[in-house]
This record gives sequence, C-alpha cells and structure tokens, in this order.
Amino acid sequence: MTREGMLFFTRSYESRFLDYAVNFRLYNRPDTPYILLDTLGMQVLSMPDVQYFFKDINPRAMMIHARSILDLLMDEKNPIKDDDLCDSIRDFEFNRDVV
Repeated sequence: MTREGMLFFTRSYESRFLDYAVNFRLYNRPDTPYILLDTLGMQVLSMPDVQYFFKDINPRAMMIHARSILDLLMDEKNPIKDDDLCDSIRDFEFNRDVV
C-alpha cells in the first residue's frame, strides 16, 4: 500500500490495527499433517492472541476465521473468557455443528 493509501484509509481504527499491527503466523512440520496458526500483536491492547491447531482445513479459511474472532474481541471488548469455545468453520462460514 502506498503512503497516500495509508493516510486516506477509510476503515476504522480497529480494522487498521488488525491490518497493520497483528501478524498471522503459520507453522507446519513436514512429518505431520497438522498446522499451527497463531496471531501476534493483540497483547499491545491487553487482549489475547488466538491459536489454532488443525489439519485437513484450508489455512486461508482458518486465517479468515481468526480475523473474525479478533474483530469480535475488538468490537465487544474481549467477551471470550477462559475455557469458552468458539464456533468452528465449514466452507468458510461459521458452523456450530463443528467442534
């Protein structure tokens, strides 16, 4: 993105923070089918980062899911408590039937 694009970016502060200050990291080991996805950067706002451990799911879909969870954390002032569960995804959509 150009300097002008950043200066005149019309999205909310929260969206800009997620776009520019939060990193999504993917790790996979060649000898396993599992992938670890985590975020880094939410601690700046005293909010939790998220972690996913999965297999047989499109990593891009999981990144979209993670971004949705981070949007929820920002919009609702961190409503998720220890041991809470979030809906999973199926076909890039939230799905309560998948655990």
